[in-house]
Amino acid sequence: MDKNVKVTCWGCRGSGPAPFAAQMEYGGNTSCFTVETGQTLLVLDGGTGLAAFGRDLAAGQMITGISIFL
Repeated sequence: MDKNVKVTCWGCRGSGPAPFAAQMEYGGNTSCFTVETGQTLLVLDGGTGLAAFGRDLAAGQMITGISIFL
């Protein structure tokens, strides 16, 4: 069993500015977090950060199961 856990924040727009070129018009992505352990993946919330996660997943990450909690 894999005991490593990886938490990734794909979007967490808060009260602070997001002065990046890709976010100048509308600001940062809204909340989306993933928790990975082995080949199991939990998606917590599904804000606009979900799009960035989807692009990363399509790039070839081998995941056998995804659970989404909205």
